[in-house]
Amino acid sequence: IKELNEDKSVTAILVQLPLPEHISKEKITDAILPQKDVDGFTKYNCAKLYQGEKPYVYPCTPKGIILLLEEYGIEIEGKHVVVVGRSGIVGKPTAQMMLNKNATVTVCHSHTKNLEQIIKTADILISAVGKNVIKGKMINPNGIIVDVGIFKDSSGKTRGDVDFEDASKVASYISPVPGGVGPMTIAALRSEEHTSELQS
Repeated sequence: IKELNEDKSVTAILVQLPLPEHISKEKITDAILPQKDVDGFTKYNCAKLYQGEKPYVYPCTPKGIILLLEEYGIEIEGKHVVVVGRSGIVGKPTAQMMLNKNATVTVCHSHTKNLEQIIKTADILISAVGKNVIKGKMINPNGIIVDVGIFKDSSGKTRGDVDFEDASKVASYISPVPGGVGPMTIAALRSEEHTSELQS
């Protein structure tokens, strides 16, 4: 990581998690220069984000989610955004970025009670769990769904958190899995804004 930090031809460092148990995630991620920290894991970038200030680099998947919503002209300000999942990679930074855009945000997780009732109130639902947990009957009619979760079911088929077939009959917009948020994460990594931030 030190070598990559010092190499000016390297503009971004992304650590694939989880790491083996004998390697400290905190030591590894904190060793990355904040300017090259495309997941937003360093304490510097985390602090900036949670203070409502601009970090060197916005976390790439949450940024991809916002780019996706903006591309379709979906207003975030004033909307009730429900984020299912509280990981440091997607759930928490996504919730904070939505708060920074003046949304009202509810974060749900494995200990949340009345999950279905909360999801039904979402103008925008963002799910990042990696399990098929959301059925069509749980969706707010005309709600907007961003499905970040991805996993293979027992038959080997790639799926998302949301039951796409049922939910697509209810939602006004829904991102597919695969082919939705994944490409937007790549787009966020390649965006001109991101590149200029790294070079400054």
